[in-house]
Amino acid sequence: MTNNCIFCSIARKEKEVPFFQIYETNNFIAFLDIYPLSEGHTICIPKSHYPDVWSVPNIDEFMRFCKTVANKFQSVTGNRTVHSYILGTTVPHAAIHIVPNINIFNQYSFAYAQHKLIEQFKRKSIMDIGAQIRDRYKVA
Repeated sequence: MTNNCIFCSIARKEKEVPFFQIYETNNFIAFLDIYPLSEGHTICIPKSHYPDVWSVPNIDEFMRFCKTVANKFQSVTGNRTVHSYILGTTVPHAAIHIVPNINIFNQYSFAYAQHKLIEQFKRKSIMDIGAQIRDRYKVA
């Protein structure tokens, strides 16, 4: 882990970095994106610092972790449409975005869509769906 990486701070659960945890294992953690594209937009990261997904030595375990998160979204929402995106433009830490049911990519880039949609979602509704997903895992 590095001291200046925001995702490493989340993995260490530093109190000065607020986040809403969805799921966690020994090696990975999933938390809600603070600039969501849809309700439940979650970021999955390894707890150890890697600059990109392709540097994660246990990538198979990481993908299974992300699949578990996506499957729980399908269970909670009843919607089979769950997208995943490997991005690394904002934080230089391996991350996979799990984005339930969004259809805006035909018109906008990911970053623009995120910027435009942030105003449409109230934090309460995002926290509600996050709590439902987290409760499926019984994570404190």
